[in-house]
Amino acid sequence: MAKKSQKVKVQIKWYKTVTVEHRGVKIDLLEPVSTYESEEAGNPLDILLNIVERLARKAEGDYFEVIVNDDSREIMGESPCYTGKRSLFLYPVKIKRMAVVKYKDLKPADNNSGGEADVFSIREENLKWRRFRKEYYVYEGKIEAGDDVYLIIIDTEAGRRIIRAPAKQIILTVLRSSQPLPRQETESQKNGHG
Repeated sequence: MAKKSQKVKVQIKWYKTVTVEHRGVKIDLLEPVSTYESEEAGNPLDILLNIVERLARKAEGDYFEVIVNDDSREIMGESPCYTGKRSLFLYPVKIKRMAVVKYKDLKPADNNSGGEADVFSIREENLKWRRFRKEYYVYEGKIEAGDDVYLIIIDTEAGRRIIRAPAKQIILTVLRSSQPLPRQETESQKNGHG
């Protein structure tokens, strides 16, 4: 006996990439462009694959996601050629606010009895947050930050992401690697032959 076609709910969300700025940091976010909802009959995975393949040839934004729900499970697909510069979150999630911590904002930690130079404390109440009036999502994208930026903190509906700005570490690595390596004596030099 042939199995009856299953009805599934389909939701398609299109986004465009926008760049927002806060305290000298530029970050790529996704802004919703449009949402479509429908019902289709058939195998949920086949429906998802057909829609993703069809939408990959259509351009209504920079990125799309497809959600297929058959009441027992939800499966998702996304733009196959979306290539953001850096993974900022595992999947598109709504951003609530963002803070930028600069080196000048850092205060020595109260419990730094060992006198380490790089132990700092950051108090939540001292952070300068940017809240977003528009609906934005964080997923993949570029981050541009000056040398004065220490941390970027992103609060989302799915939790917090803390990104350490790598500029200072890269400079230190370059300075260290440009130093000549200590010269090693060979056996013949130790014996006075070289």
